[in-house]
Amino acid sequence: GAPRRPPSCEAREPPLAAMGRCRRRAAALAAAPVLRALAQPIDVTVGAHPSVYALPRRYNATSSATPSSARLSGLCRDGPLLPEDMATFWLASLWGDLPDSLGLSRLSAAGVRALQLQPCAVDALKLQAFLDRAWTEGLTVVPQLPPHLFLRGGCFETHDFDCYDVVRSWARRMLRTALTRDGRYHPAIEMVLLLREPDVVAQGVCNDCGLTEGLAATLSAWDGWLDAENELGVQAGSVGIASLFAAAVVEDDARSVDRAHVCFGLRAQAGCERSHALRRLWSGANRTSGWRAPIAGQGRIRRGRETGVPYVPHNDLGESISERWVHTFRANSSADDVLDTLQDYYAFAAPPAQPRSGSATLLDFKPA
Repeated sequence: GAPRRPPSCEAREPPLAAMGRCRRRAAALAAAPVLRALAQPIDVTVGAHPSVYALPRRYNATSSATPSSARLSGLCRDGPLLPEDMATFWLASLWGDLPDSLGLSRLSAAGVRALQLQPCAVDALKLQAFLDRAWTEGLTVVPQLPPHLFLRGGCFETHDFDCYDVVRSWARRMLRTALTRDGRYHPAIEMVLLLREPDVVAQGVCNDCGLTEGLAATLSAWDGWLDAENELGVQAGSVGIASLFAAAVVEDDARSVDRAHVCFGLRAQAGCERSHALRRLWSGANRTSGWRAPIAGQGRIRRGRETGVPYVPHNDLGESISERWVHTFRANSSADDVLDTLQDYYAFAAPPAQPRSGSATLLDFKPA
């Protein structure tokens, strides 16, 4: 027949005695799974869960209608940078909900994005939480290198605008923080902003200085950042690199003068840059890198400033400018000037290439 069930404790003992014994037994049976779970090793994650990097869950990209600083309350510090701060961390949101007085729809149709940037100073211990929160809130982050690397005893004044060493050292420090993990950038990082208007800043350092010196500073800082990435094994992913030049946009009068020269209509190397800042940047980036052209008989690789040359790079900046460089423009630039400037740039770059997604951006810097 059917197997006999063991009698319950109530059946085996008097009622009052059985009541206490059965309760103790039930409590022991309920606690057993908990004790077994506690005996298993527990994985503790400090900072972001790995899924933030692999399969992030976030809101849609946030527009400028959302107050980004309010969303990161307690993580974003107002005020100027402190000496120990590594960078200004700009919170980037889409600039798409304002009246189309600057032709944003035309720029967007041409692949030029418009971003509004809110400044944040972030304590080093809060950087992980700051980046995680920005990402899950649908924002991106643009770290900008601190001005003291370049001015007040920085590379503009002490190294003749050769910023390779100072940026390489600083980048190695930054890339060891929560900006990267396991050789990849945090997904919230949009791009790295090396300098803002170095062509204007250079005018205050020396007489007759300007765009040439600003280009040398940008190329050398860019070179140093790439070497820091290579040395630490950081993969670029989709993270861009940029500098904002005051002379990035070529206005009508200067454009008419440039186009009057026959060479301006030719593609590099036969063509000429004239006053076009982005063309001059392309020529500087596509200069033969130093490791490919060592100094004969001296057994060393060229890198740095040379007579008649703004900068000889160590890395292949020509590849980087086509894959990672982001052309940035001031927020008050007209759509016609931006589009004409980009047209002249791509008519000069060789071999011919189509603009990649996110290769040009209009930046609106908000005050702290």
